[in-house]
Amino acid sequence: MKDINFKNFLFQRFPFSKKGLKKYFYNTSWIFFGRIGSLLLSLFVVSYLARYLGPNNYGALSYAMGFVGLFSFIASFGTDQVVYREIIELPDKEEEILGTAIVLRFLTSLIAFGIITLVSLLIHEISQSFYLILLISISFIFQPFYLFNYAFQARLESRKPAIISFSINIFLSILKLLIIFFDKGIFYLGSIFVIESILYSSLYIYFYQKSYKKIKLLRYRSVLIKRIAANSIPFALATCFMTIYARIDQIIIKHLITNSAVGIYDAAVRFSEVWVFVPGIIVSSLFPAIVNARKTSLILYRKRLINLSQLLIALSVLITVFSLIFAPFLINIFFGEAYNQSVLTLQIYIFSIFGISIGTVITQHFITLNNKKMIVLYPLAISLVNIVLNLLLIPKYQIYGAAFSSVLTYSLSMLPFIFIINSLKSS
Repeated sequence: MKDINFKNFLFQRFPFSKKGLKKYFYNTSWIFFGRIGSLLLSLFVVSYLARYLGPNNYGALSYAMGFVGLFSFIASFGTDQVVYREIIELPDKEEEILGTAIVLRFLTSLIAFGIITLVSLLIHEISQSFYLILLISISFIFQPFYLFNYAFQARLESRKPAIISFSINIFLSILKLLIIFFDKGIFYLGSIFVIESILYSSLYIYFYQKSYKKIKLLRYRSVLIKRIAANSIPFALATCFMTIYARIDQIIIKHLITNSAVGIYDAAVRFSEVWVFVPGIIVSSLFPAIVNARKTSLILYRKRLINLSQLLIALSVLITVFSLIFAPFLINIFFGEAYNQSVLTLQIYIFSIFGISIGTVITQHFITLNNKKMIVLYPLAISLVNIVLNLLLIPKYQIYGAAFSSVLTYSLSMLPFIFIINSLKSS
């Protein structure tokens, strides 16, 4: 039987030169291993947190994080993708792009903080949830400096951000364990999110200044802020809808069931998060080759899309089978008997990875075409379907209904891929 060479397999299906392939995969490998290292470390610490807090308090913390996350699209305002693209296209304008985008992000972060405070006060009045949400949302104020990360990525230098991320995760993990050891409780744990944003901002500023340019060289341009804001709106709306269908299940569980149910559900989702980022890494690594193929031939572009999807489906099968077999062992070892319901929840939820994988390809396709209409409408449709399914299934099937809702939603999200492939075939 002839040996299969994985490198040759990639060369045949994606039009990279050997030098280009090495360059892209070297850059991506830092993102991949940094992310997987951080997720595994986070999973280890979260398991101790979940045991320490118990399902009720852990659910309260998870709910507060999810509630704040619902408004994160206002703080980020879709500027990430725009800044990344602008720096690549206009590297000589980097100081103006970053300076202007940071000012815009400060404004949107303050707006997000104000809206969260008002909405939370109306829903929760003065309660533990209100104070916890308020505390976590302070982290938005320091996040504008995260934009320096895209200056590194635009230069294909992801090593520094990966090192920063992993180092901060180690430090914060130690801090969380100390909070558990000294029995300081849920509000000290909530303050970790603020500390995290301060650390990221400080280190991004330090390494950017050390590697590239002085911060004082950044410039604000009123004309540029209008362009960045206008280009960011479709991404902001898309992020809004994606955030809704990623977070709304925990919010509904909290209000229809209990905090404990949120904690048990979150434990299952935590395990899936170890895997679901993988499709995004693969797509971001190989999609430049697919875009180049489109410049040559739509037939070749179609073939590359199919090949990429086959790769992602095969990987999703492996991840799903692994999770189905080892879910009881993993949940029991990491979270304990109090989270036994997380086992079946994880075994259901993990099937979402198929839809997540193909959905990533679909989104990148719309971005490649600069189809702003579909960039917004695609996640809008998914979020609406997810809300309806959660409202229908959670009251009857509890947290399992939330897991089914995610699987069904992500499965339906794959349907546009068929139309995309057929449209390219007829072009």
